Amino acid sequence: MKTIITIQHAQSEQHLNGMVGGWTDWNLTELGRKQADCIGRRLLKELGENPPFKAYTSDLKRVYQTADIALGHLGLQAERRKELREIYFGSATGKSNEWMEAHKLPREGLSNFDYRNLADAESERDVYQRISPFVTELEKSPEENFIVASHCCALTMFFARWLDLDPAQMEKSRF
Repeated sequence: MKTIITIQHAQSEQHLNGMVGGWTDWNLTELGRKQADCIGRRLLKELGENPPFKAYTSDLKRVYQTADIALGHLGLQAERRKELREIYFGSATGKSNEWMEAHKLPREGLSNFDYRNLADAESERDVYQRISPFVTELEKSPEENFIVASHCCALTMFFARWLDLDPAQMEKSRF
């Protein structure tokens, strides 16, 4: 049986400045660095130094900074993976949350799983499909223990794929 520990990135600048997260590359705040340190100290207490875990992280700063700090306590380094990025918000990238809210598309009966905020943005289904090959890689790996550091939507879709939930179940599920 595989053991997977997931880490969602700590507080980053976009949490405070009203800007869209998504694929923007924000640094951790001072509080975020302290949060990442707390995660690392807790993992060290639970797992000890140099535990037999393979670690992966999104290639966006706020996640790999969180992972670098936290995993440093364990003596581990994470492999950066683009497929672990947050949902892509298309033309809202680099803009404010207020701008995205003012320009988002109507739902027109679409499920949360298939809805795109903007025409050039990803849906949750897109994120699910992007993450699926990575999950398959973990399933087939001879390794048994993993730490995966990522973002809110990406981790939700990671869990959905790991549990083989179908899209209809995602309407009633959040992780």
